[in-house]
Amino acid sequence: MKKLVVRYLDPEMIEPFHVETICRRQPNQPNQPDLTPEAQDFYKAIEPAAKHRWE
Repeated sequence: MKKLVVRYLDPEMIEPFHVETICRRQPNQPNQPDLTPEAQDFYKAIEPAAKHRWE
């Protein structure tokens, strides 16, 4: 099993960066992205980090 480690950077030292997930929607679930398993893992890892950044 591969793991992705997400570490929060000090916003005073590191400028924020921008990540976009560009993909099509799943045909049977229009509100869900159609991602590969690896892309799903990446998305699940960055989503909490993005929410933490703006809280």
